[in-house]
Amino acid sequence: MKAPVMIRRRLRRLCLGFVTLAVLTFSTSLSLAFTSASTAGASVGGTDQTLAFVGTPSTTPVVGGTTYSPQWTTTSGLNPVITVDQSTSSVCQITGSALPNPGGYAVAFNSIGTCTLDMNQSGGPDGNGGSYNAAPQVQQSFTVGRGSQAAVFSSSAPTTAVVGGATYAPTGFAASGLSATITVEAGSSSVCKNTSGSVSFTGVGECYLDINQAGNVNWFPATTGIQHFTVGKGSQTITPPTAPSGPWNTSLSVVTTATSLLAVSYTIDASSDSIGCAVVFGSVTATGAGNCVIDINQAGNVNWNPASQIQVTATFGQRVQTIHAPRPPSGPWTSSLSVATYVTPVNGLTVTDYSVDAASTATNCQVNGSGRVTASSPGTCVININQAGNANWSAAAQIQVTATFTKASQAININGSGGPWNAGG
Repeated sequence: MKAPVMIRRRLRRLCLGFVTLAVLTFSTSLSLAFTSASTAGASVGGTDQTLAFVGTPSTTPVVGGTTYSPQWTTTSGLNPVITVDQSTSSVCQITGSALPNPGGYAVAFNSIGTCTLDMNQSGGPDGNGGSYNAAPQVQQSFTVGRGSQAAVFSSSAPTTAVVGGATYAPTGFAASGLSATITVEAGSSSVCKNTSGSVSFTGVGECYLDINQAGNVNWFPATTGIQHFTVGKGSQTITPPTAPSGPWNTSLSVVTTATSLLAVSYTIDASSDSIGCAVVFGSVTATGAGNCVIDINQAGNVNWNPASQIQVTATFGQRVQTIHAPRPPSGPWTSSLSVATYVTPVNGLTVTDYSVDAASTATNCQVNGSGRVTASSPGTCVININQAGNANWSAAAQIQVTATFTKASQAININGSGGPWNAGG
């Protein structure tokens, strides 16, 4: 009988536990439901708002073109935040900051493609004790095309350009910031030349320079910029040659050049000495000693002004002559010996200056102007021979020649009358 009682007690305890668990579970669920309801009641209490972009870019958006200031409207009157969508950040960017409606944003365009703007408003008080909920994001998209650009010169054209004068280094730029190229127009190729950015002037006329930029995927080719100026005649000078000198039997060179590289001309100036001066292609000759004054000119041409004349003097000196050494003569002192000679080269001058040198050993050595030598005894007569020269010929170096006088032969001459040996008595 006790066993059933124990079982009943245990069953009552088990049932009580289940009831307690059920009550706790219901209480927790009720609390959660109340909390949820409270939260839902707060959400439902806020006011929804909407956003909208007003209008589109007034001009077609292009790279580097006019910026776009987006306009908007909101049902809340609260200012939104506009940003460039991350997926199009390489195409456009926002500069400036937000201002009260109708906007203070400026959208700039950096590359071709689609530009997407995101507009958001996070909510806020409505001014009546309530609030606005966050607005759903709205977007505005448009296509950005290639930009137009111009290339311009930043340097001023020269005003005193002349052939062969100072060079000009032009500079310029393209609106895109891309590197620009400066070239000489084909029609000006005979007037000016661009070498590694330095423009030189080769002829009289108009020099036209073009500046260009070829463009790329984002920029159309630039509008060509043109700069032109007049190139005048150049001034030239003649380089003075070194004044030459030498004997008059040689030719002397006065060859030189002009800075224009045009050929120069050579003529004999009237102030030259009367020595038969002549000049051919800068080679000067004369028929005697003296000065030949050479006038050198360059007359200029369509591109060059005449050069100032210069003069150079070619000085011709005396020629050298030598006395031919005769064979030393010998003979009896009772005769005359000849040491007559001549000069070389043959120049019309004669040798008449003969004198007896102190080294002679014969008695009473004498020599005349014809080179005939006499003496009063056997021995040697040393003869000095000179030729003094003239305006065209230098004095000849003295030479000596020895005339040797030997003993003279003698004969005994018997002068008497013939007869018998005893004729005297």
